[in-house]
Amino acid sequence: MTTKDLSQSDDSRPVPLKLINQVRTFIQDYAPTNELFQGQEVTDDLLGKCLIDIVDDWNGTPPILSYTLGFTHLMQQPRFQGVRRMIVDMAGARALRIISIKHAKNDIPFTAGNVNIQAHSVWRNLENIIAMIKADYDNFKAQFKVAENMTNAYTISYTEMWDGFINDIDGY
Repeated sequence: MTTKDLSQSDDSRPVPLKLINQVRTFIQDYAPTNELFQGQEVTDDLLGKCLIDIVDDWNGTPPILSYTLGFTHLMQQPRFQGVRRMIVDMAGARALRIISIKHAKNDIPFTAGNVNIQAHSVWRNLENIIAMIKADYDNFKAQFKVAENMTNAYTISYTEMWDGFINDIDGY
């Protein structure tokens, strides 16, 4: 698995290039699809940092799971395919939010004769798309985490409080 090490705070975390490419495909950030802009609008580093942010969001949002989701889970365990899709979509939405901020700051109309051009007005359209993706992600995340915790509640877990024996002191 090819990875790209990205520094998000003090540690460097490897982000699979396959995930970065999936986010780029999701937001259609290629030279042929960027008709107004030359080349790619978003760097691999930025997409990787967006992926790290979303995985951190997943791990830090209650209900907390018994495990920490990592890129290895997303890439190698089939049961996380739905999670991977939602994380890729939300990382794409985060990248689109960053792009829309840039476009909003540079949104200056240009008029020559009867022609009005606003090359950076695309940010208005992106906001609705981002909100839709975020709503889907938040809904999926809540349902998935509740289902995971319910599944874990029905499994056997041993604690240091249980000695493995039923005794008369407990009243049983």
